[in-house]
Amino acid sequence: MISNNDSRVQRVKITCQAVSPGLTQSEFLPRAFGSKEQGEALYQRAPAVMQSQDIADIILFTLSAPPNVQVICTKYENSNVF
Repeated sequence: MISNNDSRVQRVKITCQAVSPGLTQSEFLPRAFGSKEQGEALYQRAPAVMQSQDIADIILFTLSAPPNVQVICTKYENSNVF
């Protein structure tokens, strides 16, 4: 794995970022379970559910950060939702 501090990356001005949003409200769960009610019930039980706008906001924030800034977030351990 190459980090943003690697001299090869700094020389060509490339940054590497990863966004792993976790559970995000979408049509996926209702379709996967074949029932809108069952899918929505899972979202209701989850302690934290992201919205699509949350993902868009963090991607724009990450892309707009200057090269000398590293965006670090904490890992959220979800309880057993399923």
